[in-house]
Amino acid sequence: MAQQRRLLENREFENLARGLPLSRTIAAEHIDKSTMVKLALSFIKLHQVIDFDKVKRYCYRNPTNFPLDSSEMLDILDGFLLVLSESGDVLYISETVSVFMGLSQVEMSGTAFRLYIHPEDFVLYQWAFTTSKDDGQPIAFNLRIMSSLTKRANRETAKASPGFKVVRLELRCTNGCTLLYITPLPQLVLSTVTLPSYSMCIILNLDFTINTINPKLEELLLSPYFPQEISLKGESLYKLIHIDDVEIVKRAHFDAFYLRSHRTSYFRLIQRGTGLDTNVQATAFRYTSQTLRNNTDSITMIILIL
Repeated sequence: MAQQRRLLENREFENLARGLPLSRTIAAEHIDKSTMVKLALSFIKLHQVIDFDKVKRYCYRNPTNFPLDSSEMLDILDGFLLVLSESGDVLYISETVSVFMGLSQVEMSGTAFRLYIHPEDFVLYQWAFTTSKDDGQPIAFNLRIMSSLTKRANRETAKASPGFKVVRLELRCTNGCTLLYITPLPQLVLSTVTLPSYSMCIILNLDFTINTINPKLEELLLSPYFPQEISLKGESLYKLIHIDDVEIVKRAHFDAFYLRSHRTSYFRLIQRGTGLDTNVQATAFRYTSQTLRNNTDSITMIILIL
């Protein structure tokens, strides 16, 4: 009798596993029953905040807006998606979190997302959450979240936060839940990297004065009427930024200094002498060079010409 009961119980849990939004690989693995119940509760709560029947009807009426299957759409993203409850618990997280952060989709489901945020960045997250909840608009910002792919700081990132990775987080509060799209930012590991032809490099001091600049970029930012001996070395990068875009660069400066990595939105560089502007996007890294005598800090900015 007891054996029959266990067989029926195991069969029910197998049926439950097939009904959960898990990949076949994960569902085929042995998941203990308490974890299965936790995942099921999260899935039920997810259905309470999102009307999936309404979503299916919309997709059916507007097929051209959704040319890809939902699983294919998740695969082509450069990050991962989360849905949080009003209390901040993870109701759903896409499987790609394991690729980008080394974290488990199963373990994160049903747990509080705040447990994965760096303690120094939690105030920023709370501010963004409250602001988005009040005005209903999405907010994008950078912060550090837990990652098993960065367990130890290497020689060239001696002051990095081991166990955490800098990510760009897009947050929006809507319909009793919080939607998050997270993109990990690249981190400078090697002092020498190969750049494509449309990307150029500037090495800045911590006060954002130019230490080294790519000759092609310097040519772009200096009027052709200037004498050739004039150089931008020692100039503040802020003097070459369009006045309406200074706040974008200030945020990059702040995050590169404290978080050691930042990817900007689009901004404009101004050519000295003519005022002509060029649209660019940049990724900034804080780089620490260690020697026997001292440590030298600088900020490397990779600029993408649009």
